[in-house]
Amino acid sequence: MLKANNLKFINEECPEQVKVLFNKLKVDMPFESVISSLAHQILSKNAFKFEGEQYYYFYETTIIEVREYILEKLKQNSKFVVNLFGEWTKDFLDYQAEKSKPFSKDLIVTFSDGSEWSIKLIDLIALVEDLEIDRDTEEIIIDTKHPYLENEEALIEWASAKLDWNLLNELAEEIKRPQPEPDYLKEWKDASKKIVAWDDKVNMFDIISLTSMDESDDKDDS
Repeated sequence: MLKANNLKFINEECPEQVKVLFNKLKVDMPFESVISSLAHQILSKNAFKFEGEQYYYFYETTIIEVREYILEKLKQNSKFVVNLFGEWTKDFLDYQAEKSKPFSKDLIVTFSDGSEWSIKLIDLIALVEDLEIDRDTEEIIIDTKHPYLENEEALIEWASAKLDWNLLNELAEEIKRPQPEPDYLKEWKDASKKIVAWDDKVNMFDIISLTSMDESDDKDDS
């Protein structure tokens, strides 16, 4: 399984200050201080889902996601005012759910015996970045506007050509298993593939939580 704490998401440059509604007054506050305050509101409601180093990754990701949310609001309206203690979290989570749609999918692979395997799309995009991009650290940068997220057929072609089943077997969840089993290693490149959207709405924090559970399962098996 790809380690969650090695995944980061691209963020943009930020203004020095932002207007905030505070005690019915509009005041200028340092942008990063506002982001920190909003992020801690999210953390206080979701921290129970994570343990140990996963919490630190959750903290980092929350800062990035809240920052991008406020930047998007400022792009839409340059006079946007942050209601620091208002009911902003629902709008944020709706924004997150919409933003996460490209990742809220699975690659379904079907082998000759009719068995089906599910691989999270975010894991495939992480593999693209890991194998195709030269970098100096172990951190994998996830671009939410990656061309493969808009061209699923190109992603499937890349996966068929560049990956093998020995690598993907660790990421795949078997969702249908007839007997007897074929030689998956030989059949991977030519196996039928399709990408299927998830039924339920999710946001980035749900995706992190799923990744965290996968890691926990790995540790339990070891």
